[in-house]
Amino acid sequence: MALYFLLLFNVVLYIRASKSWKKGALILVAVHLALFAIVWNIGVTKYRIQHIFGFEYYNGYKVNDGQHKLRLWGAAIKSNHNFLFGNGMGDINSSLNQAYTNLDNKKALNENYNAHNQFIEYYVGLGIVGVLAFTYLLFYYGYAFLRAKNFLGLQFILITAILCLTESLWSRHHGIVFFVMALGVIWQLNKDETQISLS
Repeated sequence: MALYFLLLFNVVLYIRASKSWKKGALILVAVHLALFAIVWNIGVTKYRIQHIFGFEYYNGYKVNDGQHKLRLWGAAIKSNHNFLFGNGMGDINSSLNQAYTNLDNKKALNENYNAHNQFIEYYVGLGIVGVLAFTYLLFYYGYAFLRAKNFLGLQFILITAILCLTESLWSRHHGIVFFVMALGVIWQLNKDETQISLS
């Protein structure tokens, strides 16, 4: 999904830069036809899309990833016992596991699943204050990159925000290290040429 939005973002940038709306519309149609052909004709992508809405294999094995994610998110939201400040970052896993136990979600409990949504994970650990702080961080850098016309940085922030809707990127230090390093490098790309001012 993030790659789709990245592709769409760059096509729109191209259309805007070239000011050729007819050519841009043809490119958008061609891109969507190609994506549809790829998704429908390659087994892995076809089944992955079908898994989101529910699918049953020939041997009777049923998959419904969409419903699975909704159950995870519902359990995670219920695991927060302090709306304002959350349960504490160190207590996220135990809070989630307790919620999985209460809702009889054995698979999530046995696999020790995280919330699979960074916003919800921050809600559990840091409450609504944490969610607002994280959202502010994304908007701050997104707006700064937009004002500086740093479209690489803007794309990075948009993709990060989209991925955070279905993954808990910051539940492992690898995600934090990568994000901070990439953000610093992208921020530095145009810092020497233009001083970024948000006023």
